[in-house]
Amino acid sequence: MINVAEIQVGTRSLGPGWRTVIWVQGCPFHCPGCYSPDWIPDKPAQFYTPEDLFSKAISDHRIEGITISGGEPFNQSQELEKFLHIVRERTSLNVICFSGFTFRQLIQHPSKSVHAMLHLIDVLIDGAYIREKSTDLGLRGSTNQKIYHLTPALIHHDFISAPRVNEIHISNNKILAVGIPTSGIESFMIGEPPWLIQSEVRNHERT
Repeated sequence: MINVAEIQVGTRSLGPGWRTVIWVQGCPFHCPGCYSPDWIPDKPAQFYTPEDLFSKAISDHRIEGITISGGEPFNQSQELEKFLHIVRERTSLNVICFSGFTFRQLIQHPSKSVHAMLHLIDVLIDGAYIREKSTDLGLRGSTNQKIYHLTPALIHHDFISAPRVNEIHISNNKILAVGIPTSGIESFMIGEPPWLIQSEVRNHERT
């Protein structure tokens, strides 16, 4: 089972085109200034089989790609490998993966499932977030992070200097900020804010 913190089916943040973003629960890095501190603890969240997660991820027929973040995806490599095999076998979707591990650490990792994951993703964005090296452009949270094109699928997309896209999604009395915040935004807004009245939630429709 894959322990998932959140999933957003349909967003233009965190990669090119109309995407599904999956954030896994649990991270060993505890980076100061982490955008998603609620997803650091290794605790039960939402559990999906690889097959069920695939069905959820492609539930919008317009989806063009999948982004996996967290949390730390490679801490759940055994089950995510199975999920990515399904994606590769049944679709032509591109896959972007964020990791706090460096690429060097991953290729030296003893786990076969970690190596398998690297062969199943198109782009790896690696390295822990360093607040003092924060950047306001592209899909890197901080400038120490590197972009690795493991296939040519997204080689022409600008991951370094393109303007960021940030979105707010509202569902089931909860708001979810999708994207990498720019300076001045300390953390994602996740929860049930007191200013959000029930009628606003009920009438909101995502397009």
